[in-house]
Amino acid sequence: MARMREEAAAALGRQAPTLSPKLSAVESAASRARERRAVRAEEAEAAAATGGDRESLLLAKRRRLAVKNAFLHAYHGYERYAFGHDEVRPTTNATNDSWGGFGATLVDALDTMAIMKLKKELSRARRHVAQLDWDKDYGVSFFETTIRYLGGLLSAHSMTGHATFLNKAKELGDRLVRAFDASPSGMPKSIINLRTGASRNHQWNGRLSILAEVGSSQLEFAYLSHHTRNPIYAQKSRRVFERLERARHPVHPGLYNVYIDPETGEFDGEQRITLGSLADSFYEYTLKLYILSGGRDKAALRMFNNAVRGIREHLVFYETGKGPSDASFAFVGEVLGGARRVRVQEHLSCFVPGLFALAAMARIPGDRADYSREEVELMEQRRANLLLAKQLARGCVMTYERMPTGLGPESVDFSELVDDNGRGERGKLDVVLTKYMLRPETIESLFLLWRATGDAEYREMGWRIFTRIEEFCRTPAAFTGLRDVQVASKEAFNVDNSMQSFFLAETLKYLYLLFSPNSLLPLDKYVFNTEAHPLRVFS
Repeated sequence: MARMREEAAAALGRQAPTLSPKLSAVESAASRARERRAVRAEEAEAAAATGGDRESLLLAKRRRLAVKNAFLHAYHGYERYAFGHDEVRPTTNATNDSWGGFGATLVDALDTMAIMKLKKELSRARRHVAQLDWDKDYGVSFFETTIRYLGGLLSAHSMTGHATFLNKAKELGDRLVRAFDASPSGMPKSIINLRTGASRNHQWNGRLSILAEVGSSQLEFAYLSHHTRNPIYAQKSRRVFERLERARHPVHPGLYNVYIDPETGEFDGEQRITLGSLADSFYEYTLKLYILSGGRDKAALRMFNNAVRGIREHLVFYETGKGPSDASFAFVGEVLGGARRVRVQEHLSCFVPGLFALAAMARIPGDRADYSREEVELMEQRRANLLLAKQLARGCVMTYERMPTGLGPESVDFSELVDDNGRGERGKLDVVLTKYMLRPETIESLFLLWRATGDAEYREMGWRIFTRIEEFCRTPAAFTGLRDVQVASKEAFNVDNSMQSFFLAETLKYLYLLFSPNSLLPLDKYVFNTEAHPLRVFS
């Protein structure tokens, strides 16, 4: 452990290496070449289309432009009233600096600008990034800073090849990587001071570490290691996965409690198994780390396969009277106290349909004869994973369609919609938390299901959600969340005056991609972090 601390200290003290102009030029040229190929592919598809296919392409293009205009409206409002701050307050035009004050909205939106080919906005943003100084005596969220700032910078590098983004990512990574040395187990704590490296956990959960926070940095640090040729970032973050797999839940194999003692690396505190808050992105990263590694990380895939079995057995609920093969919809719940199954689903859990859709189409490199046991299982479960993805997506969309606003609440109780030991179905969906925070998870799943199936129903579902966002959330400056989706009003009493950076990083990006050709960010070449930042898969 002392050696690891010395390595981190040395890494922090070193001058961040600057990409050579030659390397930067090569990567930028490669990025431009990929962009040209995508444009040519779209033009060829349109030229070859006839009749209904052509109309479908034109409709998708019009909708894509509408989403792009929504992004420009939101981002220009941010530029006008809050440039350089973390967020704009969309109804009062004030500023908010909840994420360190480095410009979270700007950094989170870099790759969205690149995808949408917004060159002027991206150029202004790059100049801001170039002058960022992370040397601040301030405690930031290790998790949020990793997925928003570090992930945003790395993705901007992946999309554009600009050296500025990788250099700034390395400067930040050198400060964040110290979090892995904050405990004997190697588990990072929730808060890290960017200047001193001092780390701590929150008091509200007994100073325990949180599953999603310790298990959602592996993509970013693996990418940083790959492109800086310094293995320390990947090694330290990957050891967390190794420690978690050894400590997995004995009663529910493949599933994990949300609280971890950072001293021992063992699960502790309140027994809660969920795919929602405090856990969600950890499960996401088990599959995505395998994909990012180009199929090399078989251990991460093993963790994913084990989790899938646990999810099916303990967390999935099907509509009353139906089962896995014939249910039209399903939900995911929680397990509390080790045994009590709870029929409450968070909006955050609506990433799960997309995760199963991704598993159904994940590329397995090499010949089938050379597949590992984990890869054979992934391949054999493709059909079942896609079916469950469709069922869960219908459950998530239902939470939107049953609200007067057409927007999904933060959490719902679906007890009366699912099988409960033979009780009758009364068809009621109870809202637990009424707010809508411009969240992306349902739209993310619709995008991935569109890519997996080509079924236009997923585009239609996404478009309906987008029109409701336009109707109820648009303000003169940007977009706002709602306090109660059961009230069809955008009056002052029902808006929350908040536009989190993930609205531009995730929600609008996934909507744009939903209506874009599949040649834009093909999923055998890119994998998205939990903040929707695409990272190019290692070759």
